Amino acid sequence: SVEAVAERVAEAAPVADVPEQSVVPAPSGESGVSAVFRLEKPEMLMLLSHDGKHVRPLTDVPSHPTIGSPALSPAGDMIACDGNRPGTSYEGTELLLMKADGTDVECLGNGAMPSWSADGKRLAFSCAVPRGVWVLDLATKKRELIDGEGWGIQWSPDGKFWAYSRR
Repeated sequence: SVEAVAERVAEAAPVADVPEQSVVPAPSGESGVSAVFRLEKPEMLMLLSHDGKHVRPLTDVPSHPTIGSPALSPAGDMIACDGNRPGTSYEGTELLLMKADGTDVECLGNGAMPSWSADGKRLAFSCAVPRGVWVLDLATKKRELIDGEGWGIQWSPDGKFWAYSRR
């Protein structure tokens, strides 16, 4: 639950210096239209208390050392984020789903920048290949294309609207 996660964060040590990640260009031959990068250390999902006084690492995802765009589910029990496998480009970004404690990571296929529906049953997301904004039903894993020219979709808090940009 959100409360349990918040309680664990409150018990964390005060904000500490977190070393910056070093981004190293991939060996020649792996780059093309989109740059491919490798991290010297995997990125971490972090928990920060609402007052900004406590931060702690939650998890890294060894299969996807580049991770970002975390979104906590409305119930606070799950986190959706995006990630890249080693040596992949932007077009290879995949949606990841895990429990709020960072365990049980599941790859949901291509996608980026997840946004939860109000009921926590679906994710809206952007995808580079195939291009567009999509909605994924988490129970059936069925994907629905919303707009092939869209990008950066976000669900409204009441679940009645989406906002996104379009070419």
